[in-house]
Amino acid sequence: MIRKPYLLLILVVVVLAGCFFDSPQGKKIVVKKDEPVSAQARPVVVTKSPKEIRLEYAEGMQKSLLSDGVDAQVHASGKELDTLWISFPSMDRPTVYQLITSDGITKQVPQMGFKNLRLDNHIDGLEGYTSSWKFKWSEAAGMWVPSSDWVG
Repeated sequence: MIRKPYLLLILVVVVLAGCFFDSPQGKKIVVKKDEPVSAQARPVVVTKSPKEIRLEYAEGMQKSLLSDGVDAQVHASGKELDTLWISFPSMDRPTVYQLITSDGITKQVPQMGFKNLRLDNHIDGLEGYTSSWKFKWSEAAGMWVPSSDWVG
């Protein structure tokens, strides 16, 4: 007979704990009387489109470059936002080479779904003095290859 009070105490603690602590997803699980429990138990997953992911990646890259002291503009452009466009005044051939052979550009950028890469040293207000380098991702070669046949 001594067990029953302990069982009641354990039950009360479990019920009270459920009232004060959230589920792992940060939301309390509420069971509605009109819906089956299986319909309520499905987690809601919010996913981003590939375009949104590429846009956020470009914005993050720009913030990173700016925090490193590089006056850069980085955009995701094109109809599918699959062109990564990086522009800063001191862009030159050695910098282009370093960028297209760096781990970030050769591994992360294609994984984000970027198919084209445009690098230039455009400075707002100084038209005619821009050098531009255009590349396409070659899946077969596993590297960026020069290109002039795409519009981005």
